Amino acid sequence: MSDQMPFATAVAICAHYAKMHSHLFVRDGVEVMDRDQTEAHSRNIEACADRMAKSRTFEEFEAARREMHRLGLYLRNSDVSQVAHADVSGVA
Repeated sequence: MSDQMPFATAVAICAHYAKMHSHLFVRDGVEVMDRDQTEAHSRNIEACADRMAKSRTFEEFEAARREMHRLGLYLRNSDVSQVAHADVSGVA
């Protein structure tokens, strides 16, 4: 019996983290976002997290993770490592 986390569980942890921290994104440049812009940006991150949660392959997960990077949100390395490990080990 493996104690390895299943792929879907590891992906769900990453998506949950992104949704809970969608307001903590990197802002680029000197312009300050107003409240509406900030909330819209957070909603974009949350939508990306929803897409991530539906990932069934590592490639789908990575596409969502790259989109989060573009939006300025970075997942915890340890969580991403769990996804990669589950993918490589084939734990469903």
